[in-house]
Amino acid sequence: PHRESIHERQRRVLAVDPPEPPIAPNVPRMTMTPPAIASAVHAVVMVAGSKKAPLVSRILTGDDDPDDLPARLVQDAIWVLDRAAAANL
Repeated sequence: PHRESIHERQRRVLAVDPPEPPIAPNVPRMTMTPPAIASAVHAVVMVAGSKKAPLVSRILTGDDDPDDLPARLVQDAIWVLDRAAAANL
C-alpha cells in the first residue's frame, strides 16, 4: 500500500524496498504493477487465516482506494479462501 508502483503505467515489474516494519526476509523485492495485473488472462488470489478476514472483506465488498488496498486492482479473479479468511463475508 501507498507505493509509487501502484501508479506505474508502463513497466510491468518494479524493484521495491522491503516494507516497514520489515517482514522476514528483509530483502529487496519485486512487485507486479497494474499493467501486469490488467494483462493477466487468469488471476487467482489465495488467502488463509483469520487475521486476513477483515482485509478480505474490505477488498471484496468495500470501496477502498487501491492506494490503500492494491488487491482491489485484481479484476475477475478466482478467490480461494479458507473458512477463517472468509469469516467476514
